[in-house]
Amino acid sequence: MVGPRRLAISLVLAAGAIRLALAAVILPFPDETYYWDWSRHLAPGYFDHPPMIALAIRAGTMIFGATPIGIRVVPVLLGILAVFAACVLAKHLGGEQGALRAAIVLACLPLAGAGLVLATPDAPLLCFSAIALVAVERAVAEAMAPRDALAWWALAGLACGAAMGSKYTGVLLPVGVLLALAIVAPLRRQFATPGPYLAVAIASVMMIPVLRWNAQHDWISFRFQLAHGLGAVRGTGLQREVEFLGGQLGIVTPILFVMFAIAVARALRTAARPRERLLAIVATWMFAFFLYSAWRRPAEANWPALAYIPAIALFATVEGSVAWRRWGIAGCVLGAALVVGTYAQALGPVFPIPARKDPMARNAGFRKLGSRVAVIRDSLLLERKSPFIAAQKYQDASELAYWMFDKPTVLSVNTGYRANQYDLWPTLRDLARPGSSLILVGPADGADSALAANPGLSALAPHYHQVSLLGVMELGHGGTVRERKRIWLLETLTSPLP
Repeated sequence: MVGPRRLAISLVLAAGAIRLALAAVILPFPDETYYWDWSRHLAPGYFDHPPMIALAIRAGTMIFGATPIGIRVVPVLLGILAVFAACVLAKHLGGEQGALRAAIVLACLPLAGAGLVLATPDAPLLCFSAIALVAVERAVAEAMAPRDALAWWALAGLACGAAMGSKYTGVLLPVGVLLALAIVAPLRRQFATPGPYLAVAIASVMMIPVLRWNAQHDWISFRFQLAHGLGAVRGTGLQREVEFLGGQLGIVTPILFVMFAIAVARALRTAARPRERLLAIVATWMFAFFLYSAWRRPAEANWPALAYIPAIALFATVEGSVAWRRWGIAGCVLGAALVVGTYAQALGPVFPIPARKDPMARNAGFRKLGSRVAVIRDSLLLERKSPFIAAQKYQDASELAYWMFDKPTVLSVNTGYRANQYDLWPTLRDLARPGSSLILVGPADGADSALAANPGLSALAPHYHQVSLLGVMELGHGGTVRERKRIWLLETLTSPLP
């Protein structure tokens, strides 16, 4: 008979293999091609995030090239390691049965089943955060020898540094651990040992390149993220909270969300074991932070993903009654159905969702758009013209760069869209010279094709001798249109760009 340990390992590997197979066939989404473009310009930091996702993508594309699997293979493997680490954490608290429960939940959870297919900063963030929690739990274990505890604290520091190097919200993890050490009386003696200070020192040293890059760029990345998550209050806070909590129900199911909350609440009691209280405090702190953030600004559903690692480990330790187990099974079945539905829609589509409202359609149509722009560019090259290629927003620029066969440099003029990494690289203004031409891809939301209907284009047009509309392309799938793009040719630059 196969034991729970082997079952857990087999389940983690099987779920990981499915995610890896999907990663090889689903076309890259705009955020992924944006990070892929980062990987072609390695640096200690980027406008939106630290460098870990760019390093992960670069490692994969060095082996498999600029393909879907090349972009995603390392993030997917990091996601598998994250699930393993979460199961190890559950095993330390609840034995082999706890590890098996965690493996089942994570295999069925949309947050992991769907989210860990993609190349985003969340994959390395969850991986290194889970490893850090395992290390901290081992470091504070009652029977741990001082020398062994110090080694675990050192590993925790390395993992926390890597987590912060994946996404700036990784800093919430060490802050939560320090809060827990201060709150839980039996754990306060850790402050009398060198372990926590060693971990902080190691993590801080690992962040020096990121901090230095930010200092050289006027702390632009930190300022962007602070404004992104904690900026001035806009709109209705209550509405944003409802949307945020609704997003949580989608990524972990309503049933499991409530059960996770119950497991965390039980572990917050003073009668709980110190290690369980530590994890409960960490989970509560991180979720509360994003709950507060949602009150001020719109918050993405995946932002509090970190909080679910300790929550799942605590959930896995609860034996519970027959009713508890039945609810857990129901939550896993619902989650598995959502994961399968997401996979089917990404491969299909199979559900009659208009492309404009379908998140799985965000990557649709870019292959044809890239091919069309490449044909236009090549025809101009035959006329001895070497046009620049640009889009009006960074998502389109990265998708064009990815889908054009020779993977050229594509610029983003960012007219009417938020600042991003393309603003830090050489821009059209830096590169364009008198007489040069430009192929520009922009929105076509309305029927009016006049320059006045596109403020970004109307700002560039006066500096070129001639502006021509070359065509309109529809992007979508399932017979419905997500958005339309206009392709413009701006010929012969006559004056410096603004």
